[in-house]
Amino acid sequence: MNKYNIKQDWNNKILARNAKWSWHDEKHINILDNEEVFNVTLDEWQTLVYHESDGNKTIENIILWFPTQYEDKKIIPHNYEKHILQAGKDLIFKLKIIELWDSKEDLNDYFDLPRSK
Repeated sequence: MNKYNIKQDWNNKILARNAKWSWHDEKHINILDNEEVFNVTLDEWQTLVYHESDGNKTIENIILWFPTQYEDKKIIPHNYEKHILQAGKDLIFKLKIIELWDSKEDLNDYFDLPRSK
């Protein structure tokens, strides 16, 4: 996976979201604080990575899965892997709303399912 320049300290780690969330619209997620008050809205790439961080996938899994969602390979966004990597870095290291796990485990419903509006 080195062709994507993923740092060796987290490229094989399982991604697991650790914040409550709700749908902002069909392409964006709102991150909620402990009082379930809106905190931040994720962009489309961050939303993709956050939603796929289900305690069972690595960043490599997400990068390899993404183009399979397009029937017409010509419309796959250019440099999608760089966008996914940057979103992962932001969510893990800046916003700290994704944890890195050593093994797969299903998320608790508390973080797995969206909160009601």
